Amino acid sequence: MQDLVDHARRFHTVIHGAALVYNLLLARKSGRDGMVAEYEDRLAQWRDELNATAALDGWSRTEWWATIQRQNPRLRLITMQFVNRWLDLIGSDVDLTKNRAASELISTRERQIKGGRARLVNQSALDRWSGGSGLGRHDFRWLISRGHLADLYAARAES
Repeated sequence: MQDLVDHARRFHTVIHGAALVYNLLLARKSGRDGMVAEYEDRLAQWRDELNATAALDGWSRTEWWATIQRQNPRLRLITMQFVNRWLDLIGSDVDLTKNRAASELISTRERQIKGGRARLVNQSALDRWSGGSGLGRHDFRWLISRGHLADLYAARAES
């Protein structure tokens, strides 16, 4: 269980940067300079978090993917390729605000998921962008789990 929680913590941290890059690209494409500056700043803060939490240090992708595939054996190869490329990119410590490979990776992923409705290629969809998309952190239902654990500890203390 401890390994599962560690994998979740690491993934929660590393994948958030992809959402920030996506929103940065949308801000640029829509010409919202204030939001461009905001997302560039948020990416710098995320990089600091990534370094402070050492989310990439000593993380075995092999063990992580084995764990993921046990939970979801139908995981698509294209999803695994996206995540692996993202991890390679951020592991190389490139400036994601200027890196062409990061922009292309995120843009390609959006087109794979949304097709013609992708905001980076569909002006009408871009016009409906609220200024923030997909920024919620993956929490893997931790609040629910924490509540259950608190109940168990409370019951144990009462007995």
